[in-house]
Amino acid sequence: MQTEHLDRDIYSRTLSTAKGYYDMLQRRDRLTSGPVRQKNEERIAAVEKAWNDCQNDQEREVIQKNLFEGLPMQYIPVYYSIRAMKRIRKNFLVRLAKNLKEI
Repeated sequence: MQTEHLDRDIYSRTLSTAKGYYDMLQRRDRLTSGPVRQKNEERIAAVEKAWNDCQNDQEREVIQKNLFEGLPMQYIPVYYSIRAMKRIRKNFLVRLAKNLKEI
């Protein structure tokens, strides 16, 4: 599967959104209705859609541990090489960027 290249600014925003997923979930409870809550919900939905579109549970675990929890790839207990995990991460970020309408 050929993936797209993300420009530096889009990569940065997309990565920040993925890393902030748990914070967005916590913020969901504090926000009242309005445009800020709506934007938060859109971002949560974009992350969850990209995450659910992973091929299998092992790929979802790579994304959860590395991006959501900040665990370095070498400590993630899956049967993928570091190179494969980087490819999984890149594909996830491209899907997320599309879901966020960045590309």
